[in-house]
Amino acid sequence: MEKNQKQGGFSDEVWNQKDLQEYLDGGLVFGYFSGNYFRRDTFDALVEKTLRKQGWSALEIAIWLTSTEARHFQDQVDKDVTLKMMRVLVGDWGFTNYAVKEGRVPAKPEPVKEVSQITAFMHCGKCLEELPAGHSPRSYASLEFGWTKAGFQLWCKRHEMNVLNADLMGNKVRAL
Repeated sequence: MEKNQKQGGFSDEVWNQKDLQEYLDGGLVFGYFSGNYFRRDTFDALVEKTLRKQGWSALEIAIWLTSTEARHFQDQVDKDVTLKMMRVLVGDWGFTNYAVKEGRVPAKPEPVKEVSQITAFMHCGKCLEELPAGHSPRSYASLEFGWTKAGFQLWCKRHEMNVLNADLMGNKVRAL
C-alpha cells in the first residue's frame, strides 16, 4: 500500500469497510487516495465529520472515497492549504452520495414530519363555485383521497367527479 493509501484521519469504522479495503487491495487506486500527497489526518477527519453530519453511513463514506468526485475533491488540496482553508473547501463542496446514486446502499427516506406540509390546497372547482356564504372551502369540502392502480386520486363526493388523478409512473411512495 502506498503512502497516500493509509488510514490517516478516517475512523476505523470507515477505514475497515470491506468495499474500501477491496478497492485499495485491487491495485489500481483512484478516488480520494490517488495522486494527491497533501493529505493530512486532520483533513480526513474533517471530511468524514462533514459527511456524517449529512447523515452518511460508514459504508457510504467508504464508497465515496473510491469515487471520481472524491479524486476531484482531493485535487483542490495542495501543500499550502491550511485547516481553516480546508474547512471552507469542505463546507462549499457539493458532496454527492455515490453509494446511494449507484444503488450500492439504499437511500434513507426523509423522516415523515407529523405536521401538515401542504403549501397549496386542492378543491373541487364546482364546490368552489357554489360555496355557501359563511363556509370556507375546507369546511364545505366533501373529498375522498385514495390509492389507484397507477397512483392516487382525489374525488369529490358531492359532485361525483375527479379533482386529481396522479400517475406515479411506477415510483414507490412511502405511506403511513
